[in-house]
Amino acid sequence: MRVLSASLAAILLTACRHPPLAYTLVPQGPQLILTPPTRTAPEIELPHSRLKPHLGCDIDTDWISLRWTGKTAHIHMSPSDGDLGGPDRMFTDTLKSIEAFRAALASGVDKGCLSAEERARLIAAITERFALPTMLAYQLRFGSFVQSGFVELTPDYRLKVVSPLPSGVGVAYYSITAAPKDDRIRLALDSFTTSPPGIPPATPLSLPPTADYFRVLFWTSRSSANHYATILAAENRTALENATRQFQAQPDGSCRVELGPDVTCIPVPPAWAVNAELRVRVNGSDAYVRIGGTVGDAVGGERQVQVLRMFQGRPIPVKGENLMRLVLMPGDQISYP
Repeated sequence: MRVLSASLAAILLTACRHPPLAYTLVPQGPQLILTPPTRTAPEIELPHSRLKPHLGCDIDTDWISLRWTGKTAHIHMSPSDGDLGGPDRMFTDTLKSIEAFRAALASGVDKGCLSAEERARLIAAITERFALPTMLAYQLRFGSFVQSGFVELTPDYRLKVVSPLPSGVGVAYYSITAAPKDDRIRLALDSFTTSPPGIPPATPLSLPPTADYFRVLFWTSRSSANHYATILAAENRTALENATRQFQAQPDGSCRVELGPDVTCIPVPPAWAVNAELRVRVNGSDAYVRIGGTVGDAVGGERQVQVLRMFQGRPIPVKGENLMRLVLMPGDQISYP
């Protein structure tokens, strides 16, 4: 009788056990939709999204809206908007809506609606809780440099600078570390190598020691075939936002424009290449991919892989076909034999 009772208890326990949480990657036309492990809905509530309530902080765009009740954020997204806005919506309109929402949240930080860290956590939570095309989720998290014209440097990245030398090339990597209690960062030269070895290194980028915020701006001259990059460094976020608008308003980007005393404009020579690379983990070691890089980029080709992605503070599996095309996010862990 005791054996029967123990067996029955084991069966009941197994029946009540919830299946393990996992994301699911689902093809939908040309897109790959990543669905969260919880039930999706047009509106979600995110309690404790900010420490202090503040009035006048709601955001309403034609793609996504944010409504506050005290410390709780209510995020609404119409179901058709998940698939890049549906068949009647232009892709560029969706990118504009993303940038409008991100800019409104940044303005909310300036108004005291939430802190910079709370803004980052809120955006990350939105990308975790809604079913979205994987590239769209990435652009919501970090912005679309095609639309905004810049890449915001955060501790999720490192900066790669490639410079030509008289008889070779130099490659410099800059690490990006976060301040302990806010969204300030520090950029520091991590390594500088030359190919072939032994060439005297060129001077790497000269970075202002007091700057706390950095952006890489990408732009073209009057001839759209000529692509350039410039780095803006600022002592505060407001100065960086203003300097970005001033720089982008010029017909030809140049560090000769006056951007204010708290901003340093760092020109990147035309023959140089500057890129931000996202950090992920591959078989337990750090690996880096380009902006919008995929699992396939990280592992160097087609492989049988397992992928873990963060959900509410812990990594869970990503299931489904076409894992090689999954656009990577911070904290992703990839493993393969």
